[in-house]
Amino acid sequence: NISIDAISNELCGELNSLKALVAESERDLESTERALENSEQNISKYEQQVAELSQGFEFYQETKCFINDYSKLLSLKIDSIEQVENEIYALFQKRCDDVRNLR
Repeated sequence: NISIDAISNELCGELNSLKALVAESERDLESTERALENSEQNISKYEQQVAELSQGFEFYQETKCFINDYSKLLSLKIDSIEQVENEIYALFQKRCDDVRNLR
């Protein structure tokens, strides 16, 4: 025969084990919630960094396009300056030839 005290003691032991398990589960849950909060904060930081990098990259792309366009413009101007120099030189040569022919 099992006595009521033995059953009561066994149930109390089981109850205490369950309480300890619940307490441990609550600590684990709190720890997991803190880890989740930290992860969310890190994600927010990373998203901000990505946004900043994106802006920096956009500025880089715009600057690169500006430099390319400016370089092309300078190249065109240099070509036109060389063309003007060539025309001036040709005129100078023609005048020299004209002066020689007059002699």
